[in-house]
Amino acid sequence: MDLLTYKADIYQNFGDDAEKKAEAVAMHTQFKVIMVQVIEHQREQLSIFRLKEDFDDDVIRYIENRLDLDEEILDDVAE
Repeated sequence: MDLLTYKADIYQNFGDDAEKKAEAVAMHTQFKVIMVQVIEHQREQLSIFRLKEDFDDDVIRYIENRLDLDEEILDDVAE
């Protein structure tokens, strides 16, 4: 299940319960913050790998592109 569908399901299940909706929003916000931190850490590690000759630059670029897509998904789901 993708994040957007999951988010929609959570909100529908709470009905009119404002407290539960607030908890879900807080949880989603915390998840996004953690995922951004994970992506930033992965980027830092990729920059270290790039300095070593043992790692293929094409593979590093591919991984960076995947991280870009992950960030876009997080931004889209947040709206």
